[in-house]
Amino acid sequence: MIVLVATYLEYKRPYIRLKARFKADLSLVRYQFPIWLRQIQILLYTNNVLNSLQLSMSSAPVIIISDLKHLIDALLKNPNDLHAFTDFMSDYEITEIDRAMKLLYRTYMIEQDDTSKQLNRMISSTTKWIRFERLKRHEDSLKFYEWIGII
Repeated sequence: MIVLVATYLEYKRPYIRLKARFKADLSLVRYQFPIWLRQIQILLYTNNVLNSLQLSMSSAPVIIISDLKHLIDALLKNPNDLHAFTDFMSDYEITEIDRAMKLLYRTYMIEQDDTSKQLNRMISSTTKWIRFERLKRHEDSLKFYEWIGII
């Protein structure tokens, strides 16, 4: 029985590692994306969307950089491409990222007078998201210490 269980676990080990890595990356994206988005929002006060994206490249989290390069390249080739925004970090299938990128696209396409309205929407949603992710991380760390206390 032990040999069968060990064989099964050895067979499943690559899948388990891949799944754990994806969960860790997903958690990292959920935490770092709203912070990066806040940087974009600050840059948008003095720059347009494309310039803000280019300027944020140096301070972007490592997990976002490759998708950011693809987004910038796609916008340089076709400036009115909605799919460039909706495809940004689509591997993670996070609705908040999709919503934020659509708001960023609207900010990119509308006139300067309506930009402040879009920015205020983005700021309020990002603030809620950052607060939620920080509380979730805090709860996760508390759960870890609860188990240590129980043991």
